[in-house]
Amino acid sequence: LYQNIEQSEEKYRTLVDNLKDGVYIIQNEKIIYVNKALLNMLGRKKEEILATHFSDLVAPKYKEIVLKNYHKRLQQKVVDNEYEIELLHKTGEKIPVILSSGLINYNDNIAIEGTVKDITEQKLAQEIQKNYNKKLEYQINKKTQDIRYLLDNAKEGFLSINNYLLIDKEFSKECQNIF
Repeated sequence: LYQNIEQSEEKYRTLVDNLKDGVYIIQNEKIIYVNKALLNMLGRKKEEILATHFSDLVAPKYKEIVLKNYHKRLQQKVVDNEYEIELLHKTGEKIPVILSSGLINYNDNIAIEGTVKDITEQKLAQEIQKNYNKKLEYQINKKTQDIRYLLDNAKEGFLSINNYLLIDKEFSKECQNIF
């Protein structure tokens, strides 16, 4: 039985150490376990993290909510299982993450175990999409203004549009100025 437990623990440790997401255990407000992915994410060594207060790794903007959620969870009150915060890299750079956690029994004491997913790439993609949408909106508004001006000030000639809503070759001088 003891050998089976050791084998099970070894399988669990191997699994956790090879995850891409960070994994941690906090007990008495101190970090007592972190996997390699979390160490890499934060640019730190295990010795720099173990036994430190967990909130030291949280960006100032999020410390209050993280501490509040930590204490609520210990009191077994309802807390979101997953929420977005920023952690601090060793260099001071802020890392956007999704934090998930829950209560466990660890060495006969209550602890919090959780995962940390780095969402830096998703945040960058969202920012690129947002900027692209703004650019498209500007271009659409500009073309709409140009067409409105053309229609309001057309003296002679016409503008023909094909089935693809593209301007055909036949149009007045006013159209040529715009397009």
